[in-house]
Amino acid sequence: MRDGLTDLGQSPIEDPSGSNSNYIDVSGDMQSSPSSSPSICLQDFELLKVIGRGSYAKVFLAEYRPRHLRNNPNHQQQPPRLYAMKVIKKSIVNDDEDIDWIQCEKNVFEKATNHPFLVGLHSCFQTQSRLFFVIEFVTGGDLMYHMQRQRKLPESSARFYAAEITVALNFLHEHGVIYRDLKLDNVLLDTDGHIKLTDYGMCKEGLDFKRDERTSTFCGTPNYLAPEMLRNHDYNFSVDWWALGVLMFEMMAGRSPFEIVGSAENPDLNTEDRLFQVILEQPIRIPRSLTVKAKNVLEGFLNKDPRCRLGCRYDPMLGCQAGFQDICLHPFFYPAIDWQRLESRQIVPPYKPILTEDKDLSHFDPQFTNEDVVLTPEDDEVLARIQQSEFEGFEYVNPLIMTVEGNV
Repeated sequence: MRDGLTDLGQSPIEDPSGSNSNYIDVSGDMQSSPSSSPSICLQDFELLKVIGRGSYAKVFLAEYRPRHLRNNPNHQQQPPRLYAMKVIKKSIVNDDEDIDWIQCEKNVFEKATNHPFLVGLHSCFQTQSRLFFVIEFVTGGDLMYHMQRQRKLPESSARFYAAEITVALNFLHEHGVIYRDLKLDNVLLDTDGHIKLTDYGMCKEGLDFKRDERTSTFCGTPNYLAPEMLRNHDYNFSVDWWALGVLMFEMMAGRSPFEIVGSAENPDLNTEDRLFQVILEQPIRIPRSLTVKAKNVLEGFLNKDPRCRLGCRYDPMLGCQAGFQDICLHPFFYPAIDWQRLESRQIVPPYKPILTEDKDLSHFDPQFTNEDVVLTPEDDEVLARIQQSEFEGFEYVNPLIMTVEGNV
């Protein structure tokens, strides 16, 4: 993984001076954007809660309250339009590679919009100090949250989630995108219990699905890294199918397939290098409690040789990747999964999150939701070092969403 006061939108936090102001103190961002008259900006949103935090970004629950409609009685009677707002400080975007990464994430968000199993994009905008992605708010929490409470899932539930993830990954692959960060934390459940993949910060775009194109960047979450990446070999979409195997193992076994047992006396056994050694060298030990079909599909996805891994077949006769069909027809999935009904969301999910209201955050970690809702100011020296020209053209408004909302 990798703002003045006046009219900056309402926040439930009191300002540091002790007054009862409902505004966010984000000094340095009095101007909403380096460009003039942005169609969407920070003043259009009320930040409600912190719902996530990564190594380079903070995510808020935000209500969209467009400036030009706030005094419209019809608009005031409508239900709240809730979004997740991913906020990145410009000061950490240090070089051309970081700029490319931001642009890639934006591009993937745009591609993902309106896909049933991918989090899509509402809009992007910027202030003097920050970049903002306004994306779908998925209310049911992530699979990590649910796995911590259930320990492991029945095979039928794991099959359902894995099948929807497979459809999402195949869509990305067909559009030349390697996801590269599949993990329990990035699989969200919506109000009905269907999955949505999120966080495209590790994605690689631009690979031709119809050719055996490869890339070489070492990135991702350690426990999910594929052997070919650890060996510094060039790789393609194969790394995503490996990660799906790891995730399926976690769902059905209630643990990682790569357990490393260390101690204070043997600190070398606790290291990332030791984990990578286990991934590369040790055979996968699958619990005997799993069915033959489950065992077989895990062995297929967790084959250390990407040439033989389930989902990785390249058909020279067809001139494209053909592994998706192999997954669909695998006995673990077929005939239990009707793939056409699955993709149209006609299969009832095994679990529907219990939600009392639109703003129910009971499925989100309290360590985030208990945080103060504030964007801390950047000092003037930091702001002066930011090359604003690097972020020209970042603004974006999804035309489909905005047409539906009647705001264009």
